[in-house]
Amino acid sequence: MHANRLKFKKSILAILCLPSFAFAQVVSTPVIAVAGQNITIPTGNSIQIRFGNAISANGGGVVAGTDVEAGTSANAVAVNASGMGSLITLDGMTLLNGAQGGAWMDNGGLVKLGGNTLINIGGGNNGATGIYINGVNKPSDTFGSGITINIDGTHSDQNAWTGVLVDGAGASAVFDNLRIQGDSADIGVLAQSGASANLTNSNITINGHTPTNSLIIPQDGTYFNGLSGFGLGALNGGHLTVSDSHITVNSSATDSEYGIFTGGGNETINMSDSNILIMGASDS
Repeated sequence: MHANRLKFKKSILAILCLPSFAFAQVVSTPVIAVAGQNITIPTGNSIQIRFGNAISANGGGVVAGTDVEAGTSANAVAVNASGMGSLITLDGMTLLNGAQGGAWMDNGGLVKLGGNTLINIGGGNNGATGIYINGVNKPSDTFGSGITINIDGTHSDQNAWTGVLVDGAGASAVFDNLRIQGDSADIGVLAQSGASANLTNSNITINGHTPTNSLIIPQDGTYFNGLSGFGLGALNGGHLTVSDSHITVNSSATDSEYGIFTGGGNETINMSDSNILIMGASDS
């Protein structure tokens, strides 16, 4: 893939404030809503699953909850909405822990998250993505202001660990005060294949610890030869609009990382009142 690479160096200061969480009851069975079902999770419940997704809405099922924790220790995601009409709404203080991902939505499914949401990902054998949106336009109020995505753990393969991936024609997302951080963050925000994302007042820090100096997007197999990370990406007609935001790229002597990465044709990244700080020995 031919790519154009842009980098900027400016100083930033990011102060990250994370919410504190306390949950009342631990539940060890998954919450699954299918067509015709509308499930309300009791306030303060913690859904902890060893295998599979903790909360799922499929085929038009609906799930709602306030002050909920959802976690899975398997190679799965915390919450997933799949299929037209499928809806998961989590308000209040929300904590999502998933080896492979936090909140995923596809084929018309929707996960709505409040601003007091903390997502922890890492440890998936097939890569990890905090928020994954595939193929369908999302309302501008889908994500509350102040979501934080932590990407931690040790990964030795080429599958990327990503904060936000918006994928497919018509897919879109709007974020304000989004925070992406963690020792194992390879990619901050990526819009590809006709998708678009809008960021304001956001802070993204990546470290690109993939040891092979190449990345694979596990959802579609996109391969980046000689690349171990980037803060913002637009590929194959993807579009990003970024304002009042700060991107930090940390790298070692063996990494090849970029503040902005584009490729494939017809993609755009529009930035205003934002800066990118490159730290370490990465190309500049």
